[in-house]
Amino acid sequence: TSLGAGVYARRCSNVTIENVEFVNITGANALMLTGYGDGYATTPEVTGNRVSNCVFRNMANDISGNNLSDHSTIYVGTKNTRVENNRLYATETALDENMAGLEIHSPGCFAEQNVVENYRNGLFVASDHAYGGVSAWVRDNVLRTGTLGIAIWGIGNYFDLIEISGNYIE
Repeated sequence: TSLGAGVYARRCSNVTIENVEFVNITGANALMLTGYGDGYATTPEVTGNRVSNCVFRNMANDISGNNLSDHSTIYVGTKNTRVENNRLYATETALDENMAGLEIHSPGCFAEQNVVENYRNGLFVASDHAYGGVSAWVRDNVLRTGTLGIAIWGIGNYFDLIEISGNYIE
């Protein structure tokens, strides 16, 4: 695609992406779920998506000659989204500092039982794009990363609830 994404879902609710293998994706996101409006703003009516049992290999700067300054393999900008039991593998550990496995920007999201290996950063939870507060549950993930396991960014908006439990960070 022109975005370099494997799947881009904009202003979609109740989308299920399951048992998909993503390989050699060159863009800023391999899978992007987002609302509409300015930038990646979350809208209240976009809700209920799920990404499960997918595999992501050889993303962005892992591809020879590709040089992005920002990449998140899975980007969530939709409310009440579940990201569960996915496998994200990078082949190089010296990835750009802005390379992340998963980014959550919306309320009511779950990241559970995912494995992120050899990324610079494992998982981000951010409040910058949401209308209102962000709540997220980050449970039972395995994060083998170069610099950062989990980051919580309070940018502009606020957090209602963040639960981080049962994760393994190396």
